[in-house]
Amino acid sequence: MTTIDNEVFRSINNLAGRNDVLDYLGIFISKYTIFILAAFLIFQWFYKRQDSSYRKVLILSLLTFIVAEILAKGLGQLYEHLQPFAVLPEVNQLIEKEVNNSFPSDHTVLFFSILTPLFLYSGIKGKVLCFFSALLVGISRIFVGVHYPSDVVAGGLLAIVVGILIYRGLFSSKIMNQLVAFIEKLETKLLSR
Repeated sequence: MTTIDNEVFRSINNLAGRNDVLDYLGIFISKYTIFILAAFLIFQWFYKRQDSSYRKVLILSLLTFIVAEILAKGLGQLYEHLQPFAVLPEVNQLIEKEVNNSFPSDHTVLFFSILTPLFLYSGIKGKVLCFFSALLVGISRIFVGVHYPSDVVAGGLLAIVVGILIYRGLFSSKIMNQLVAFIEKLETKLLSR
């Protein structure tokens, strides 16, 4: 690891273990916001039932995650390093994690890939919420001692690039319109039973 990566890691991770409330928030954000995100997406899918454009964005978010995660696994084959808690002394490790390749951060890939299409579609309040939610998750992974900043930055950048390409390439495409129409037709059939 580079010295800068280690220094930034230490500056964030050294904040852990000093305040119970901050530790609890870091653990909660790092481990459990994934469930909040899943609940949000499911809720939005049904709440925005009449909004085909918003549903397209939700589908594009899922597609972005799939593509970004596949690419992240490929990147992990090209470059790998173990988590900071497995390598560095005196890391404040607040959550249990199996020792393996931490590059890039899967949690960061997940959040940035799901939220990038939503960011591109949303108004200013939605953009701020999407960006800071994803950023907070990335920082929390450093705070709890399971990722280096380079893991988070690589995961975030990869997901953002994939999200932009997929959103720009598919949002207005005929295939997306057909896919949403097909899903809505199928859903109507299933819900009318």
